[in-house]
Amino acid sequence: MEKKLNNIKFKTLFISLILMFIIVLWGYIYENRQFDKQLLTNLQKKTEFTHRLFNKRLKTHTIIYEKLLTRIINEDGIKKAFKERKRDELYKLIKMDFKQLVSENKYIKIMTFRLSDGSAFLRVHKPSMFGDAINKKRKIIIDTNIDKKINHGFEIGKLQMTYRIVIPIFLHKEYLGLLEFGVEPAYFIEDVANIYNLNYALVVKDGINSALLDKSKMISKNGFSLFSQDELTQFIFKNINLKSRKFIDFKGRYYSIETGINLNSHKGNLKAFLLVIEDITDIMSEKNSALIEILVVYGIVILLLILILNYNFDYFINKIKKQIYTDDLTKLRNRKALMDDMNNKNDKILILLDINDFKNINEIYGVTCGSNVLIEFANLLVVWGKKLKFSVYRVSSDEFILLSKYKEVEPTNLDNVVKGFLFAIQKYDFLLSNHDQKLNLEVSAGIAYGEHASLEKADMALKSARMQKKQFLVYSSKIDSKKDTQKLLVLKKDISNAIENNNIVPYYQPIVDTNGKIIKYEALVRMIKVVDGKVIVVTPNDFLEASQKFNLYSSITKIVIQKSLKTFENLDIDISINLSPEDIVNEDTRIFIEEALMSCKSPQNIIFEITENEQISNLEYVGSFIDMVKKYGVKIAIDDFGSGYSNYSHILELKPDYLKIDGSLVKNIVTNHENHSLVKTIIVYAKEFNIKTIAEYVSDKEIFDTLKELGIDQFQGYLFGKAEDKLIN
Repeated sequence: MEKKLNNIKFKTLFISLILMFIIVLWGYIYENRQFDKQLLTNLQKKTEFTHRLFNKRLKTHTIIYEKLLTRIINEDGIKKAFKERKRDELYKLIKMDFKQLVSENKYIKIMTFRLSDGSAFLRVHKPSMFGDAINKKRKIIIDTNIDKKINHGFEIGKLQMTYRIVIPIFLHKEYLGLLEFGVEPAYFIEDVANIYNLNYALVVKDGINSALLDKSKMISKNGFSLFSQDELTQFIFKNINLKSRKFIDFKGRYYSIETGINLNSHKGNLKAFLLVIEDITDIMSEKNSALIEILVVYGIVILLLILILNYNFDYFINKIKKQIYTDDLTKLRNRKALMDDMNNKNDKILILLDINDFKNINEIYGVTCGSNVLIEFANLLVVWGKKLKFSVYRVSSDEFILLSKYKEVEPTNLDNVVKGFLFAIQKYDFLLSNHDQKLNLEVSAGIAYGEHASLEKADMALKSARMQKKQFLVYSSKIDSKKDTQKLLVLKKDISNAIENNNIVPYYQPIVDTNGKIIKYEALVRMIKVVDGKVIVVTPNDFLEASQKFNLYSSITKIVIQKSLKTFENLDIDISINLSPEDIVNEDTRIFIEEALMSCKSPQNIIFEITENEQISNLEYVGSFIDMVKKYGVKIAIDDFGSGYSNYSHILELKPDYLKIDGSLVKNIVTNHENHSLVKTIIVYAKEFNIKTIAEYVSDKEIFDTLKELGIDQFQGYLFGKAEDKLIN
């Protein structure tokens, strides 16, 4: 009962804790989502602002530079020097303007005069380089030479992506060529980057990056290439979805990633985008700190609630336990308490005390007087019990139990202890209230001690002591009124009923190949037992050995064979059936098996598993039995091979088709080197003689993989399915 009460307490506290945890988890998730929602809102505002500022800056500076470049082109002598192909003169005229522009804007990288065929006439930024036609891959140059209009857009060059403004140059309506002006994309995001402390990198669309001279610094993903050697940027590029905003953790810091700033060509086609990175570690730290504070508050509240619940439970449980486990009259612990306490003690000493002829006291002096005697007797036991470390219980009207751990009293000294106590009781004067008399009691005792000591055994000893006219007696098997055969008789009845009522059934466990595909089944016997309307499936360990003692074993074998063949008669798959050496020796069983094979549609699908043990080498019928069944195409497996007895040469004489490796070797094969080596040896031996191997007790993938690596052919175990009354698909 105490255990039940504690279980109720534990379950209630556990359920309460789970409910509180769910509430805390819900609150944590809610608060976390609120934080994330607010963070996303703030970041979205930053994104919108960044986009607006980028586009506005791009548009504004396009207009400014178009006007500025047009003015520069129209300066005295510029167009004339360009037309007359006077490179040095053109450079002298334009050099100061370019230096002024670069001093004002460090992001200006390109200023090139190109001829009408697109070739570079003068690179103002690199005057020593001219005459090349690398522009053939630069669409904006080609289109400007064709349509002779101003174009602007992002284009990739030899070294990087730039925003290019290309202006056609005319002199007296004669088309001379064009001026190409390039600015780094970073220029247009510089302001917002300074405001929000952003980092950014260029991500170029694949297919246009062929113009780059150095591609070794690029990494590609999903049709885009990153132009950056920064470790953080490369990590982000490899680990995010390029189409959406993401948060990412890198080396303990958090970053917000934005990929929406597109860099389009002069035709409006996407050429690249800026990978914008914002360090939000401080924001996330504030968020985590706030969440931790919330969790701490929740945790303190939960702890207080659990403590309050636990205190209240203990209070009420103690009250209930006191009512349940206490004898109303003597206030000693009662029979129920004794049963619980005995379950918690292994080696123990029980002394059952019974007041002789106590009913006479009640009849002569009255129940009240008798009750007072019991109370005084109980107090005397408590005093004596404390002295010798015994607990005291009242188990019935005038019966009391003294319980102690075995080690508290030496067995050799137990007789003297009990004798001394019984003598002290005889000499003790019990005062009979209202009668002005004293009474001496005589007490008998029964003693049981050891691991299996019980109240029942102590009672047997007490009754035997009275029969033998002794004060006390210690329990021994000689005075035990029960017989162990009772259990066997009950089991025999259960087995007989199961056979008569068709409750001996085969369960089928799958056997698989190296790919985990089911290739056959093993039939494993089970006994079905119904107790109080509840169906119990009894495994063979609990009844097969007993069935041999009662000559019921052969009947079970026949039932399993008959039902298994019936199940598989129309299935094109092997069925493995266990046979013991006793089955093979039993002439009636042999005849039954041969008749079953004669009437079987597909005997070639049958495998008989014979247990590998010392008996197998001493049975002259084994070889002849195997020869007989193999005439019908039946295959033979040696079961439990390697379990202890393994006469390899004799096994070869039996010519088995399979060796089924014992589960004791398989289940520890991953950690046990000796088992691993032994299984490996068996496999080598089997393969040498073209015998397939089967491993049972394959309970997890690690064992499965190890066995496959060693070369096992087939596998059986809980990893692939337990034995069931129906076939596993």
